[in-house]
Amino acid sequence: MSNLLHRIISQLDTLVPYLSLAHQEVYELVETEYDKWCPTPEETPLPSNFYAFSTQIAHAAFVLGFSYADAFLADLLREIYKRHPNLLPKNKKLSFGAIVSSADYDTVVSRMVDHEVHEIMHNGLEILASYFHDRLSIHWPEAELEQLITASLIRNCIIHNNSIADHRLGERPDWNHGDRIALTVSDVHDFGIVARSVARHVYQEAETRHLLRGMKIDNEM
Repeated sequence: MSNLLHRIISQLDTLVPYLSLAHQEVYELVETEYDKWCPTPEETPLPSNFYAFSTQIAHAAFVLGFSYADAFLADLLREIYKRHPNLLPKNKKLSFGAIVSSADYDTVVSRMVDHEVHEIMHNGLEILASYFHDRLSIHWPEAELEQLITASLIRNCIIHNNSIADHRLGERPDWNHGDRIALTVSDVHDFGIVARSVARHVYQEAETRHLLRGMKIDNEM
């Protein structure tokens, strides 16, 4: 099961060489060879300067890294619930069609798990952290959680608000509503360090409280 933790660490590590592309020499090479590599440059314009080029790389890596973190948390929830379906909320419902079309009990449980995970993962990170705490007794480190909440708001603004800080991000320390977001490679590295630390902490708590307990029961059976 530790492959989930190994996966996210490895995925975040793959962003390091990608971020190394954000150097002046690389931009100059791309600028020189661009017409050869992209025969229709009007359709795929090269960033106008190195600053824009490096910012674009940083934002792409940041968004991808956050997607890796989202996938890790979703898959960790699935693994916990599939081992311990009794932990699923008792008031959740599955449609009659989904039940009838299920081949067996395990398929019903799997669909219930997927439904629950899909629903909770559409909430903000603060709500998600509270969910882990309240339902599964998995605690996130407070200081790093605050950093991740800010990172999630930055991610949302990059994707949905043309890299402009919205009012929610403007309420966080060091940000103002309307700020232009221009992350650096160093910012992304800092996020990666926090994401790795939180992933290890959350996984270890999940392992102690749920996953190892499930493995012990399985072995006894």
